[in-house]
Amino acid sequence: MENDHRVSGAVLAGGESLRMGVDKATMLVDGGFLIEKPLKALEAAGVESRAIIGGSSEVLKKTGSLVVPDRWPQQGPLGGILSALHFFKEQKCSVIVLACDLVLANENEIARLIQQAELFPHTVVVPEVQERRQWMHACWPPEALPHLEKAFSDGERAPFRAVHGFPVTSFKRDGNDFYKDLDQPSDLLAATDGDGKVRRSH
Repeated sequence: MENDHRVSGAVLAGGESLRMGVDKATMLVDGGFLIEKPLKALEAAGVESRAIIGGSSEVLKKTGSLVVPDRWPQQGPLGGILSALHFFKEQKCSVIVLACDLVLANENEIARLIQQAELFPHTVVVPEVQERRQWMHACWPPEALPHLEKAFSDGERAPFRAVHGFPVTSFKRDGNDFYKDLDQPSDLLAATDGDGKVRRSH
């Protein structure tokens, strides 16, 4: 039977990057912007419709990707997730939402996420690594939008609390490196060598 479940992709670039001290999305890594890592992983996984949410539109347009304004800037990742779901609303598709600082974003991990989303299309699907759900690497169904909007309007800003009462499917993954983000300068130093190239774990 043909599966018509469709998935789009969004990468959030609207964070304030306070601990890093510079805009994480446009930090240069491997000769390109850091945000290009998750964007290229989405493309390699077969996600054809992709967008950047928030950030400096003039700079980010250099990636060649569509840049969509964050409807709720400086309101944390939940605002970005809502912006992504609103943008793709007319397509009636699920949306994979990734953080911009997933330096080892991997198309195989995204493909696994898509497989799970196809099996459980009406739930939020989120990888779980070492008993921690990776909310900035999750797939959000269109049905979640009103639920998340209600939580947001009630003052919630954390995705893991905003989903309370909505179906969530988690699945265990071992590839911890693929889910690591870069929060502060020491994280960047640990992930790269002296010439800005990303260290691979294998």
